[in-house]
Amino acid sequence: MKVLIAILSCHSLRHYQQVLRDTWLKDLPPGVDYKFFLGDPLLADEQDEVFLAVGDDLKSLTKKLRRTFSWSMHQEYDFVFKCDLDTLVRPKLLLSSEFEKYDYVGGQNGFFASGGAGYWTSKMARAVAASDDRDQEAAEDVHTAQAVLDRGMVLHADSRYKFYPGAVLTPDTISYHLSSVKGWNGKYNPQMMLDAYALAGEYSPENLPRALRFRRPTQTSAGPKGEDKKSSP
Repeated sequence: MKVLIAILSCHSLRHYQQVLRDTWLKDLPPGVDYKFFLGDPLLADEQDEVFLAVGDDLKSLTKKLRRTFSWSMHQEYDFVFKCDLDTLVRPKLLLSSEFEKYDYVGGQNGFFASGGAGYWTSKMARAVAASDDRDQEAAEDVHTAQAVLDRGMVLHADSRYKFYPGAVLTPDTISYHLSSVKGWNGKYNPQMMLDAYALAGEYSPENLPRALRFRRPTQTSAGPKGEDKKSSP
């Protein structure tokens, strides 16, 4: 089984990529690939970057996702886990979560899987999402859900992918969206990733209480609309 971790990035936040390389990406086992996907194609400086023929601004994010999925299809990946630059991931739990049993897996945010916490797609789901061009302005996670749900593929909701304001990092947490757990309009900086990774250590239970300082209940009544509008490139 060929697996890819696809991380949406952009030129203005390219410097954020290194903090992921220095933290959870180094815990990926051999045979599991990852790539950062950016727009406005230039000559990539790093082997883990893919530059796509698409805009690099926020409005182009859904198009970037579709191109990312198309690229992964050409590379013959069986499953892709899409996440963001501000997503803390626990690779061992991620890869042992039985995602391969489903077409579409993630933390449920309304009718869609949270893009901030990350979600899995099978070949079939990616093919559908890549070809669907109905709404290029929708958040990328909403777009994916609209495409796959219309084709009869259901979301396998897994509460271990955490994104909701106030969500707590626990021993069984698979992924943790460092922006939205602070609030729907939560701001992120790379130091948060370093701190969360260091405080959690190897995610052992005795270290987790200190990591809970990232829990910040939201004060807004605004509901979920797709996390990418807050923290993604």
